[in-house]
Amino acid sequence: MFVLTEIGLESIVDIIFHLWVIVSLAMGIQAYNKLKKLPAEAEAVEADEEVTAVENTDADSQILRMADTDVKFRTLIEAEHQGHLIAVRRVKRTNELVIDGKVYDEYEALAEFAHTLRATINGKRIEAGFDGASKMFIYVDGALVAKKARLI
Repeated sequence: MFVLTEIGLESIVDIIFHLWVIVSLAMGIQAYNKLKKLPAEAEAVEADEEVTAVENTDADSQILRMADTDVKFRTLIEAEHQGHLIAVRRVKRTNELVIDGKVYDEYEALAEFAHTLRATINGKRIEAGFDGASKMFIYVDGALVAKKARLI
């Protein structure tokens, strides 16, 4: 009881600051260990079962809407392939597959799990998503076009 009465406001702020530093260091160590487990850049990303099992179709996908550039968003991964700009972007709780400024598919979730967004443009099957562990990917007709490590 005596110890609690002797702790002043400065001591409480000091304790909170030190706890914050310890938590930050622990998060840094965890991120480093995840980064160490990633394959080298030269190695190909393994395709998940959904990506390799999908059949090509000639019918083009329907456009859901035009991509709104006035809202706050974060581009998770993007690539250019045969004149098409392909991007996956996060708008609030929704990941959108945006091709040439048009949204073709979306995935809405508070916490992200493994998912694949798909569209067919001019007979080309485009698949982009997150493997659930640490990698974003974009495939066109089963060929890897872009990959990106994503820790959070």
